[in-house]
Amino acid sequence: MTTIFAVQLAIAAGVPEDLVQVVTTTDAPAFSTAVLSDPRVRKVSFTGSTAVGKVLLHLRRTTC
Repeated sequence: MTTIFAVQLAIAAGVPEDLVQVVTTTDAPAFSTAVLSDPRVRKVSFTGSTAVGKVLLHLRRTTC
């Protein structure tokens, strides 16, 4: 909820609504696979452990 509130504050401060997106999910692997296999996605930023970063990097390499 903190992230959603922070985005709301940013929009209230004048940040364009389509500049920041927050996506919530209950199925992270399915979401990650869909996003990382989409050729339109050029960059991904995440907050997490090194282990998760390695999984995402491997996923990106195997889906492209």
